[in-house]
Amino acid sequence: MDVSPNLTPNLEKRVDALLDKVARDYLKKSDTSVSSVIELYQYKLAAVDKTVRTVQHSLEAADRLTTSLQHNAALTKTEVARLHQTLHCAQQRCETLAEENAKLSERIGEIEERTSDLHKKHSQCKKIKTNPLPSRLLT
Repeated sequence: MDVSPNLTPNLEKRVDALLDKVARDYLKKSDTSVSSVIELYQYKLAAVDKTVRTVQHSLEAADRLTTSLQHNAALTKTEVARLHQTLHCAQQRCETLAEENAKLSERIGEIEERTSDLHKKHSQCKKIKTNPLPSRLLT
């Protein structure tokens, strides 16, 4: 950031003229009028005061921005915590569903096995009914 005094063109010309006059007077080794030096310092003080106000405004703007960013960071932190909790709950639910799925798969396997056994028995019974024993085996 440039902290050099911001002078209007007219004011800058007056300051330059005063500096030239002080320099000429100094070179002549004559007495510089106190009023000229005081006027020069008043212009310089005005320029410094303007710079201080500009820096103060910039500082206030930076402070507002910092406050805003801190607020946004707090909101983001809250959102991250909420999403973390949601993810944790979803992970637990996924694990529970995986356990239930494993149990159901095991149960389906048992039912398929029993169904297969029943089907075999039914097929054997059907064979026996369609192929009766020879009469000589019955006696």
